[in-house]
Amino acid sequence: MKDPKSAEEKYSIIFQLAKDLAVEDASAYGMNKKGTKGNINQADAAVYIRPQMYRDIVKMLGEWSDEIEEAFNIMESDADWLNDAELYAKSLKTLIKPLKTTYFGYTYDANLKHCIPVFNKMAMFPMFKVLATGDNREIYDRMNAIGKYQGLTPIDQVAFESAVKVGIQGATDIYKDYKNDEINDLSNMHITT
Repeated sequence: MKDPKSAEEKYSIIFQLAKDLAVEDASAYGMNKKGTKGNINQADAAVYIRPQMYRDIVKMLGEWSDEIEEAFNIMESDADWLNDAELYAKSLKTLIKPLKTTYFGYTYDANLKHCIPVFNKMAMFPMFKVLATGDNREIYDRMNAIGKYQGLTPIDQVAFESAVKVGIQGATDIYKDYKNDEINDLSNMHITT
């Protein structure tokens, strides 16, 4: 019902249950007991990849098609795809498939002068232009080296700490503090080639 007061009067038990569940669900996202950070890491074991990397991976898997190309182009356009049923249906071909991956290899540490084993286990989510709103737009722009990041080397993937199981050093926090009010200078992120 559009009017909460009418809903509360007509469906009092359901209305109260919905309120209680909303409070319970929202409390999971509250601060921890120390008040230093949230209880849930929404990016747990996640990696954002730039659209070009997504395209390259799907092509290497032999799954690229004209339909996926069209969906990819919608996701990288300025089209209002959420309000267009046809565009929305076409775009789902790229949205519904995060890439579940593991990586094991080595990275050379010049300071220590030896190779460090690396193991990552993650879900790779493409950071498409149409999804890059709010703070994610900064990440999108930095990954693609556009806007104020023009001239920097593009970044294929941004791994959240929980995706890194062994070996990657120099993690950069996206935000300057635990309140997530201000983004760090992403032009100075630690990058591994």
